[in-house]
Amino acid sequence: MTPYQIDEVVRSWQAACEHRDALRGAITAHLPEDSMPVQDRADWILHTVDRFHLVLATPHLMATTAIEMAALRHAVTSCELRSDKQALMFGLETVLGPLSEECTLAWHRACGLFGDLIAELIFNPFRNC
Repeated sequence: MTPYQIDEVVRSWQAACEHRDALRGAITAHLPEDSMPVQDRADWILHTVDRFHLVLATPHLMATTAIEMAALRHAVTSCELRSDKQALMFGLETVLGPLSEECTLAWHRACGLFGDLIAELIFNPFRNC
């Protein structure tokens, strides 16, 4: 990620968190039911982004953050990780309005980076979606 993209993620996350209840509600509403209650899953997403957006500029801390967040979540499928990302993006756009192309790309890169790190820790390809 570029420094500009990191700034886009940090800035937009801070702005979205000014409407945290609405953000949580939008994320919760967009999550499908699975083995983890949607409210708990939304809280995990919020807590994860709270932690992860702070370490985007310090890559050596990303793995530690991923390990800490993985300890709070059961094994997941690629479908669940994808739906987490979709719910997050829906929540951001619900509280902030349409995101610019640059901001959307920054979020996709940040989510991809986190997904690569956490997948090694909690990914279970043999569970059904």
